[in-house]
Amino acid sequence: ELKFKARGVLISCFTKSLLVVLIYNLITNLPALILPMNSAVDIPRMTEEDFMKIETAIMNNVEFVISIVLGIILVILLCSVFIVSPLKVGKKRFFNRAIEGEVSIKNLFFPFMSGAREYFGVLKVTLMKSFFVVLWSMIGFIPFFGCVYVYGNFYVSLIFLLLGVVLLVFKNYQYFMVDYIVADNSDIKWREALKQSKTMMNKKIFYVLGLTLSFIGWYLLGTFFFFFGTILVVPYIELTFSVLYFALKGEYLQEIAKKEQKSA
Repeated sequence: ELKFKARGVLISCFTKSLLVVLIYNLITNLPALILPMNSAVDIPRMTEEDFMKIETAIMNNVEFVISIVLGIILVILLCSVFIVSPLKVGKKRFFNRAIEGEVSIKNLFFPFMSGAREYFGVLKVTLMKSFFVVLWSMIGFIPFFGCVYVYGNFYVSLIFLLLGVVLLVFKNYQYFMVDYIVADNSDIKWREALKQSKTMMNKKIFYVLGLTLSFIGWYLLGTFFFFFGTILVVPYIELTFSVLYFALKGEYLQEIAKKEQKSA
């Protein structure tokens, strides 16, 4: 039913949906597109002497190389936090509003166009979501690295690694609706957004995980047409999850209404 409704909406806004996905992917993957252009090195033609010269240059300028690498990592991290995360919320807003009948590409950039207060409100919610996802996954990953580098116990470290992966996936899906919630209500506080997502996803995590996995066939089909084929599939997937959001939101509001009636 979710997919059927998503296909119905997609028919009426396919061109703009595709354009939004293309713009989003172009902006978020810009560093990956620029770096290969600036680092075209013909490795097959390099001699052993050339490699030795590069190795010597790196060894003689270790601090400089480390600073460059750390600088690149910092720039990527800052772009991810201050540009990609709000833009992701904007993408959710576009597809949410498309279901409601408002198909405007401006919705993709709403965090950047609504003023500093709204932008930093969205940013705070996305940051806190990422913080708690990483924090919970560290319960498994920190002991994993400890077992590997201190005790060298492969089997125990593997158990902790699996625990970290499970917690990472679980918390990601527990907070799955946060971006949709803040896209729908940019004034919401981060605690309320996380709490609402957990309530909406209660007993729904495996269902939503199954829905995610059900699109694998579409992704595989998209790869036959290279990158552009995958892009064609994304609007359909995004709309399906937006339809899911409104379905879960309806259930959430009904539960709130029942509790208010009981307490009245």
